[in-house]
Amino acid sequence: MFFLFVPLRSIGSVLIKVGMLVVTSVALGISVLWGSRLVRFGVIWIIITFLPYVLLVPFGNADRYFYLPSVGFCLAIVGAFQEISASIAKRFGPRGFQLVLGAGMAVFAVYAVLAFSAIQERANEWREAGEMVDQMLSQVYTLHPTVEPGITMYFLGLPKRYKQAAFMASGMRSALVVHYNQPALRVYTGDHPDLLSAVKKAMPGAPRNGQVYVYIYDDGRLIDYSSSYSDPAVQTLLETYAYFD
Repeated sequence: MFFLFVPLRSIGSVLIKVGMLVVTSVALGISVLWGSRLVRFGVIWIIITFLPYVLLVPFGNADRYFYLPSVGFCLAIVGAFQEISASIAKRFGPRGFQLVLGAGMAVFAVYAVLAFSAIQERANEWREAGEMVDQMLSQVYTLHPTVEPGITMYFLGLPKRYKQAAFMASGMRSALVVHYNQPALRVYTGDHPDLLSAVKKAMPGAPRNGQVYVYIYDDGRLIDYSSSYSDPAVQTLLETYAYFD
């Protein structure tokens, strides 16, 4: 319910996208019409296994969507390589086959390097996101070495994502419940603009009653706006826009 649409990374200008579409369409057409059985099977596998994600998954993009289609992609590549190498070997002899094999290995080596770099980049995003979460939770633990039963905490403006990695889309309450061993701890999050604007109008400060804490996440820092809870309008907005994490 609370998942946000994941922004897709741009792949370039409209011209590049149109060019990729044309090249892909031509490649698929050639593969289906003139490819071997293995190539055709691979292409059909890609289409059949990828369509459910296109039609049914309502948000975001992720590597896991391509796990099954990648099997068909590999089969199609192997089938195409077999056809090309057999054709060249028949026409130019063993020397031609060796050249094709060398070129194929070179292309695979380049792909392996690029793929490894992409995986490292994605892994670094998740590592950095994890470090940011640890830093934020450390601030909470410093502000609250212990918590009394029955208190309520609001954490507003938490980023849902850091680049392509999940940041704090959910899980804030679980982390605090485990740390403080307080199953009844009430933790709410929210990022509605009206709510943030109303809370920020108050002067940062400690709570009046010591039972309700309101924090806004601002560029890595948690700012205490608990004094804003004394405003009935803020209370109404919190009840409306903040949700139980």
